[in-house]
Amino acid sequence: MVASKRWYDFDLTLGLGWGYLGNAGDVDSPLGWLDERFDDRPGDAGGGQGGEFALSQLFHGPMAVFGGVEYQTPWEPLVLQLEFEGNDYANEPQDNDQPLDSRANLGARYRLTDTIELRAGWQRGNTAMAGVSFSTNLAGLAQMKRDPPPRPLDAPPEADWPAVASRLQSNAGIRVREIRQQGDDLTVTGEPTTFRNLAKSEARAGRILAANADESVVSFRYRWLSRGLDLREDVHDRAAFTAAAASSERQHDHLYGLYAHANLAEPGGELLYRDEPRRFSWRAGPAIEQNFGDPDGYLYRLSAYASGEYTTDANGWFSGSLTATLADNLDDYDYIADSDLPRVRTYISATTWPRRTWVSATCNTPVPPNSARTGTPWATAACWK
Repeated sequence: MVASKRWYDFDLTLGLGWGYLGNAGDVDSPLGWLDERFDDRPGDAGGGQGGEFALSQLFHGPMAVFGGVEYQTPWEPLVLQLEFEGNDYANEPQDNDQPLDSRANLGARYRLTDTIELRAGWQRGNTAMAGVSFSTNLAGLAQMKRDPPPRPLDAPPEADWPAVASRLQSNAGIRVREIRQQGDDLTVTGEPTTFRNLAKSEARAGRILAANADESVVSFRYRWLSRGLDLREDVHDRAAFTAAAASSERQHDHLYGLYAHANLAEPGGELLYRDEPRRFSWRAGPAIEQNFGDPDGYLYRLSAYASGEYTTDANGWFSGSLTATLADNLDDYDYIADSDLPRVRTYISATTWPRRTWVSATCNTPVPPNSARTGTPWATAACWK
């Protein structure tokens, strides 16, 4: 039981605690005057493995007084605290009893910024404490974005269609395979590279296409690929899109006019742009694998890697990587679990970690165009060493 009162710059608290809060045992439970069963606190409540309501422990056994006062100083960032606690730390779990010279604790909090608070204190009459707290409003938390702003609707047109494809890559996150116009439809075929939400890429791309497409174009079509495999096509009405981009009040008409389909016929019409695939690409750098919280403590492996990929055409590629361990402490790994369950991931110590250098390679046969539509089989082979 506890009562709190705010009085000017002071916040006062006073209470009576049983159980862990009442381990100091200042007085017997006053309810023992009514029934002597309140004098003793049962030790087996809560179920054999815990997790159950221990109603039989309420107000049972000795109790202790606890309380405190918190003072908001004239200097707004600083708060001072004085506490008198009801625990004597003589019956801690795991036999982790703590020495107690005083039940009075002193503390101070200093608000460094809106999200960072520093803390310091003197506990149990013999221990200094310091800490830092980080806080934020999760409702307003967002990942920092360094993406360029969407192109304005009245942006000047690009010099040519290769420049349009480059702008679609840098601003809309679309690696363009080709751009075609068939009648009043303008179709962009490509792969997403930046945004998880394809609608976000299409909203940015629509602004770019609106500034570069002929007046005769009434629909923007986005044919999405993944490694040369056709996935789907999304269709936007040009007039509805530009109206929605200019005014949020018109978004309803645009959104309800969108549709997607997977009936992907062979693209036709006038070819405005086609990208030549990069034949060879590579990357190299360091890598670190870490494991925290294991009984073995902190485990790590620092390695260096180099990887490369050779593209045969728009639908096929070969890739491989070489990785070498530079330093690790994986010899400290020790499987100590006592379980009848079959081991799976714990065999990593016997399969992966002992190797100092390893090679991986993948080879993918060319994917026939429109295989997703026609059901033409294609294969992927992979090998590791």
